[in-house]
Amino acid sequence: MPRNWKKNSKTLRKQKLRAAKELMNQEFDLSKKTRVARLEERAATEAKKLDEIQDALSKLIKSLKIGSVLSEDEYFKLLEV
Repeated sequence: MPRNWKKNSKTLRKQKLRAAKELMNQEFDLSKKTRVARLEERAATEAKKLDEIQDALSKLIKSLKIGSVLSEDEYFKLLEV
């Protein structure tokens, strides 16, 4: 009986170790997915900002005429970019 107990004990330890490894892998995957989602969100926000800047510059450039002068507001908008 002691021999069987040792065998069961080893099997139980192996199962616990396997379960612990699996849990660690799941936590790592969750952490990775969270980081990727955060980065995707940040990239989308940056892309939106860039689109807004591009639109503003495009409107400003289209409104310019040869020999025209930028207003102070237009100049400061360009500085903000």
